[in-house]
Amino acid sequence: MKWLVPCLVLCLALLSGGSASAAPGSSRCLSSVTQAPVRLEGRLTVERHQHPNGQEMRPFVLVLPRPVCLTFETFADQPPSTVDSVSRVQIAGDFNVDAVRKAVGRQVAVTGQLFGEETAWHVTPVLILVATFELVSSASQSSAVEVVRGFYGALSRADGAGVQSYLVEKKRNRGGYTIDGISKYYADMSPRLEVTSLAPAGEDTVEVTYRYGTRKGLICTNKAQVTTVRDGDQRLVEAVRADKDSCRSP
Repeated sequence: MKWLVPCLVLCLALLSGGSASAAPGSSRCLSSVTQAPVRLEGRLTVERHQHPNGQEMRPFVLVLPRPVCLTFETFADQPPSTVDSVSRVQIAGDFNVDAVRKAVGRQVAVTGQLFGEETAWHVTPVLILVATFELVSSASQSSAVEVVRGFYGALSRADGAGVQSYLVEKKRNRGGYTIDGISKYYADMSPRLEVTSLAPAGEDTVEVTYRYGTRKGLICTNKAQVTTVRDGDQRLVEAVRADKDSCRSP
């Protein structure tokens, strides 16, 4: 496999040559219909799936900081396709698997062409064919408050893969933190989980209060202490200690 991080000259040419970018905060619809490369930033994760033939799949998936809409070409005689509210994008193409694996859990930028899922090996509605892959500075998201805000944002969207991207490695796919378990549990809430306050309780700890609705029609509130730790150049959630839920009829 070839490692596709280009030299500085090529990288600058790609990024200055009309590529669309979905950096944190972007809400516009991105398109690779004109063959211009699209640049996506997010937290890199590795998911676990099973192919219909029984083979285990471990695709690399980019979890975006917030949902975006993406437009891409389909077949030559078909109009472009647009998918709204995309929060996960599988990366595909010829890249160095070992090098990419080392970036799991970190903020990365991927540049390339978008295309839609076509086979059972594809686990997201939209994929990106990698042209460049690079680590990006996580300084803007290194505080405990920002990490915890992102963590609870993923919980509120029932985004299991997004939640895992904020967890320390030993917590991923363990206990109640499996991708499917998280997605199903939080998707069943009605209304969905909503953070009502979030404040630092120390350099590494954040106090969070939140509310959510149950399938029985109750409204519940709670408070949690969330502990984060530094892991290299990033900060991740290590532990969540929640009080007992207080539930009532609306």
